[in-house]
Amino acid sequence: VGDRVIIHLECDVDPMVPLLKPLMDNLYVQTGVARTISSLGNEGLAPWMTPGTDIPPAVPTYQPTSEATATLTTTTNTTPTATYTPTPTPDVPIVIDTPLREGETIVSGSALAGQVLQLRDIQDPSLSLSTVVGANGRFTFRLDRPLEAGHVIVVEGYGRLDWAAVERSEVPTLTPTPTPTPSGAYITLNQSCWAEGMATIVIEGYNWVRSNKAGDVTVTLSKGDSALRTWTVRWNKIGDEGYFRLEDTVELATGAYTVVADQGGTQDTQGFTVPCPATPTPTPTPGAPNLVIADIGVAYEGELTTFEPLTITVVVANVGERAANNLFWVDVYISPTTAISPADPQGASSTAWAAVSSLEAGDAITLTFSLPDGLSEIGEYPVYALADTWDQVAEEDELDNLSGPITVTVVQEAPAPTPTPTPTPAAVEPGAISGSTWLYFNGDVVSQGRVNVYCYAGSTLVAATLSDQDGNYVLTGVPPGTYTVIGEATINDVLYTDVVADVTVQSGVTTEYVTLVLH
Repeated sequence: VGDRVIIHLECDVDPMVPLLKPLMDNLYVQTGVARTISSLGNEGLAPWMTPGTDIPPAVPTYQPTSEATATLTTTTNTTPTATYTPTPTPDVPIVIDTPLREGETIVSGSALAGQVLQLRDIQDPSLSLSTVVGANGRFTFRLDRPLEAGHVIVVEGYGRLDWAAVERSEVPTLTPTPTPTPSGAYITLNQSCWAEGMATIVIEGYNWVRSNKAGDVTVTLSKGDSALRTWTVRWNKIGDEGYFRLEDTVELATGAYTVVADQGGTQDTQGFTVPCPATPTPTPTPGAPNLVIADIGVAYEGELTTFEPLTITVVVANVGERAANNLFWVDVYISPTTAISPADPQGASSTAWAAVSSLEAGDAITLTFSLPDGLSEIGEYPVYALADTWDQVAEEDELDNLSGPITVTVVQEAPAPTPTPTPTPAAVEPGAISGSTWLYFNGDVVSQGRVNVYCYAGSTLVAATLSDQDGNYVLTGVPPGTYTVIGEATINDVLYTDVVADVTVQSGVTTEYVTLVLH
């Protein structure tokens, strides 16, 4: 029960009209279907599967090879007197009592009496509990921490599962965080880039200290490691509210420049490039979808501290003339280390992502991203959002998918959470698990990338990875043993999952073809 059955059919069909056979080749047809075994009861079984009858000869078995071909092997039953006696499993689903509210510490529900259940928090792998369903068919998990809004709680066991998202006690109105005015000393430039040649640079300073003890402000223009020009602002020339202004003409060549202001160790740095980057002219495609980020919001209460959980809400809209009929990704970037360009959407490493199956023209969808670990340092963090990250939708305008930044400011420092200690593995060579991830969606099975794949030993997370763009994954560093492999992906804010139990790993060996079909 709970196993996934995938049937793939290929055949050549002869033309029905004999006169057409000399004029055309056979028609090649292929199709597929997937189902989940939900019960081993007697109803609907073939006659030979009725309890008390003989087991027929085994049917051919599909054995994939490394060359991605199939081999059919047939075995013969040498003990025809054996009987098949199935043990029916009652079709009792797992049902979580909803709604789940933030701050609560109890998750309860109903399931099959006497069964062992596991609870997991998708966003917090350290939260993993087990319990046994009571004789009355009720279960209760008592958590050692309060539930967090936006987290997805999964309860699973005996081939069944249920999940629920934790709701906010009071849903706040999400408004973009305004860019704050810096409270310390800082400088600004009149431009962010210049053309080659002579350029007039204006440097303005704010919040600098006007006192002999603080000293003068030294402003240095550099290209790479070479200082090109230095200006000194005498302390008694600093105006009210710590203001000063410098203006000079400088000859600039191609490259990256920095301007550093320093007053007794208090510094601020601004940069610019030469020349300004060219703005490509997009080629419009009439009558096509067009995906844009309509809004970004960050929700938190009061002054933000380090490691405080964040919830980011992104609104994606299709402002084009046609529907985006295929799945596409939406990514969130926090302080990206490389530039984000809609023309090169995979050039920067994103912080979080979610999938949208399709979006009609004129419609919008709201996606919620949870960052349970928050931000680790005090400072200002620019936040961007990008639609159609993997360039899967042919749009009217391919260069308007990026939005932002809005700025999130962490102003207080909190102690770092204590990590859960990782058990020291035995002195044996670990193995690995490899396979592929698929999605059963709208009656079809398609390859699906960006699926979170987890390897569990009981309730202990042993390894985790993410399937690639083609849906392939490898879990490495897995000690020898027997495990449960779980695949999970969120599409349209709905959790799709699959579980493969009893996956055996041997020392130094990769266990292959562990296929996950999410549904």
